[in-house]
Amino acid sequence: MTEKEIEVLAAKNAPLPDGLDVPERYLFLCLRSLYAQFRAGTVSRQQAKREKTEIVSGYEAFRLRWKITQQDMRILREVQLTGDYYRKDGCPKCRELYDRLCGVGKE
Repeated sequence: MTEKEIEVLAAKNAPLPDGLDVPERYLFLCLRSLYAQFRAGTVSRQQAKREKTEIVSGYEAFRLRWKITQQDMRILREVQLTGDYYRKDGCPKCRELYDRLCGVGKE
C-alpha cells in the first residue's frame, strides 16, 4: 500500500487495514489520530500541518530502518542455515564471522 493510500484511509477514519507492515501501521495510526484531533478541533490547521510533516518524516526514517533490519535478518537466516559449513569447512575468517553474527562466544 502506498503512503498516499494509507493517508486517504486514515483521513476517512477507516479501520486499520490488513497486511500493513510495522512502519505502515505507524503511519496509518498516527495520521488517523491526527485527522481525528483536527476534526474534533483540538488541533489547529497549522499545528496539524507541522505534526503531519513530523509524522511523515518519522515514517520515512522508520521505513528505511525497517528495510535495513529486514535485509540484515535475511542475511543472518542464510548464515544460520549454512552454519554447519562455516563451522566445519569455512576458513578461519568465515568461522569468526559466523560466530560473531550468530552470537557464539558472547558472554
